[in-house]
Amino acid sequence: KFIIAPHTIKIKNIESIKSAVTKRTICYSELKDSRLEDFDVLIIDTIGLLTKIYSYADVAYVGGGFATGLHNTLEPAVFGIPVIIGPQFNGFAEAEHLVSFKGVIP
Repeated sequence: KFIIAPHTIKIKNIESIKSAVTKRTICYSELKDSRLEDFDVLIIDTIGLLTKIYSYADVAYVGGGFATGLHNTLEPAVFGIPVIIGPQFNGFAEAEHLVSFKGVIP
């Protein structure tokens, strides 16, 4: 099972993600009348849930480390799960420290 929490939750972006994923997908906003167990990928199309979602994860990929600016690495790290980021993390003190302690994998 996978959870995708895109940075941009505009409808056009969400639809693009859904069409690119070959597994059974559902958006968080569509869960009301559906069973999560029937899907392979949950796309988070709302704000305010990410920190809670990390508590259920086995591993997390934190975006922005390839070009746009690294997102918050502390949110998943506090749950003691492996955190994967892109190679451009210099200047992000928390990420630099976590990488040096092998708490984040660039």
